[in-house]
Amino acid sequence: MELIKPPLHPDRFPDELPYGYLKRLAELNQYESPAWLFRNLSSRSSLQTPALSIAVLSAAEWAGNQPTASAVGANTLHLRYCPLCIAERGYWRSAWQSWVSCACTKHQIWLVDRCPSCHSRLPLASTNLSHCACGARLADAPVEIIDSPVEQMQMFLDEGSVPEGYSILPREHGLEDSARAALISLLCNWLDYPKLTVHNFNRELKQCGTARIHLVNAAELLFQPEGLDTFLFRLSQRDSPEFYTSLVLKFVLRLNIDFPQPCFDTLKHQALSYWVHLRKALDQEQGQSSDIADLWEYAEWQVLPHDPK
Repeated sequence: MELIKPPLHPDRFPDELPYGYLKRLAELNQYESPAWLFRNLSSRSSLQTPALSIAVLSAAEWAGNQPTASAVGANTLHLRYCPLCIAERGYWRSAWQSWVSCACTKHQIWLVDRCPSCHSRLPLASTNLSHCACGARLADAPVEIIDSPVEQMQMFLDEGSVPEGYSILPREHGLEDSARAALISLLCNWLDYPKLTVHNFNRELKQCGTARIHLVNAAELLFQPEGLDTFLFRLSQRDSPEFYTSLVLKFVLRLNIDFPQPCFDTLKHQALSYWVHLRKALDQEQGQSSDIADLWEYAEWQVLPHDPK
């Protein structure tokens, strides 16, 4: 498969979605679809595959070879977008397509993924850069302002920045973009554990409407002073106290497996401290005697990355 240089070929923007750039080239040159840009194309749908689009564009020196922002857990079938960015900039950003990307920090509004007129979702293949297939302008979608924790989480996802003030992560965390996206996804999942299966959870994250509540919860956990305590309380209150006090330990175990980096040590310590005092109080209610040091030793052993018996 070879990308053919069209007559009009502006450089790709650094944060432009690769498939969106192919769309822009096709529209500038009045081609029916991005498929017209290729020689020996086996499947039109393959163009929406991020890795393939990036590889094709990287091989084309005339395309500018700009670095591409990561869209971890990318939604490759439907567009999500900022209406104000579409109106101002006229191209699709790569970061919009991450399942855990929910807001535009420039305009401080929620991303949307439906047509403002027909209210259908927007397939990448059949959506114009600025219009739905029904003819409605994407820029006409209503906008909703985001709260501060959501803005801070989106900045953390986009740039890795942690604001001054409260956060469960240090400002110098050193996490790559893929790790930041994976962390937000994990937090969203655990905030609803065990209500949602992994399959249903992933399906909910793919749509802005159902993803919003999960992402708000994760943002409050990460960037509100009471967020971690609220999260741990919710875990400890699920169903039987005997079972769900151990759910806090399972959460820390999952962190140890997926995120062994030192920047998570404070979060893990706070969660274990919460469990120890919760377990101590539960033992007292049941008329049992327990030692704080023994509980700490038990908790630290339970969250080692192994299969505790």
